[in-house]
Amino acid sequence: MLENDERLTEPEARRPPIEIGWVVVGKLDKEDQEALTRVREEVLAYLQRVLPGFAWSMPVVYHEDFAVEARQEPIELLDHGLAERDQQRWDFVFVVASTALVTRYKPQAFGALSRAYGVAILSTMSIDPKARRKTVERSVRVDRMAARLQTLFFHSLGHFGGLDNREQGRNVMLDYSSVLDLDRAERYSEQQLECLRTRFQTVADRRLEESLQGRQRQTAVFYAHAALLNHREIRSAIWEAKPWEFPFRYSRQTAAAFSTLMILLLTAEVWDLGMGQHPVALGVITTSIVLGTTFYTFLRRRLYVPNPHGRRREQIVVTNVAAFAIVLTGMLTTFLLLAGLSLLLEMTFFQGTIVHDWTESPEGTITLRHYFRLSAFIASVGLVIGVLGGNFEGEHHYRHITFVDEEI
Repeated sequence: MLENDERLTEPEARRPPIEIGWVVVGKLDKEDQEALTRVREEVLAYLQRVLPGFAWSMPVVYHEDFAVEARQEPIELLDHGLAERDQQRWDFVFVVASTALVTRYKPQAFGALSRAYGVAILSTMSIDPKARRKTVERSVRVDRMAARLQTLFFHSLGHFGGLDNREQGRNVMLDYSSVLDLDRAERYSEQQLECLRTRFQTVADRRLEESLQGRQRQTAVFYAHAALLNHREIRSAIWEAKPWEFPFRYSRQTAAAFSTLMILLLTAEVWDLGMGQHPVALGVITTSIVLGTTFYTFLRRRLYVPNPHGRRREQIVVTNVAAFAIVLTGMLTTFLLLAGLSLLLEMTFFQGTIVHDWTESPEGTITLRHYFRLSAFIASVGLVIGVLGGNFEGEHHYRHITFVDEEI
């Protein structure tokens, strides 16, 4: 069921539109529903006041038949929100659910967000005063729920607008650790509003598929053009995902890769084969393996969002390009880490006659470039084994690490 009680007046219709959809999954009690209604009204009024250059709209969709579990995987709600975002052609989506969220970074989360998806999750259960007290007045409960939901909304919207977290103070972009931090949070500063104004001007621009030029282009050209137009959004999504931390987040994949590295370093045939590789051939091998493992992970882990009914969408292009770039950066980081560690161990523990006994260098003397070749070769093999070993990582865990930028 879709509700949209905001009607654009004639002056508003000439402003760049920004649609923020609300998706309510499962059933909310009366207090939750009242708090949500108040939040929608108040945040809409606030945005119209502080960012009057846009025509703000906040439709809401109720999916009461969605099977919400006691502890819900955020990626499932993000997928649901992304599907609704594409169907309704919204700019951003906020999924509201009365459930606890499964976390990977924090003991507890009030919500979660994905810049690549343009979707945020708000959990009413985690901020409900009734969850911490046996009795609480209805009016107090609704007031606090509404205030906390507002804070979570503005925090998530700030990330969609390119704002960074604050370590201290009472700013809305604070990295929250308790509901008390939510209660003390303030609104955007003037500097932050200026950043949001600039960012949302890009968001409100006409979609590429809506233009005649965009509809007439081939798929590859459409992807390239959409990625170029949204390069800042893609770059922000990559930065928020922090793919350079993937070797430490995907523990099983990393363990498999490093175990392979240690075994290969103790194998004489590997030294002979690795040091004997031609630089050009080795470059082709390493590049192919990094790209191949990226494509394998991208498709195997269902990180690719298909175009519904064959229709091309600029938003989906941004999501797919950002997801691929995130995985590629993570794979490249893992490769460099493996190569660096391999080189360090080679230079530290394997010197002198043992290396000459294990290798038959066509150039005679073993030099630093031979060690570089060996480390690149071992890192390539280790990366392949690591990705295959990463199949033991749960799919929800893998996609959560890739797409969830922050557990609020």
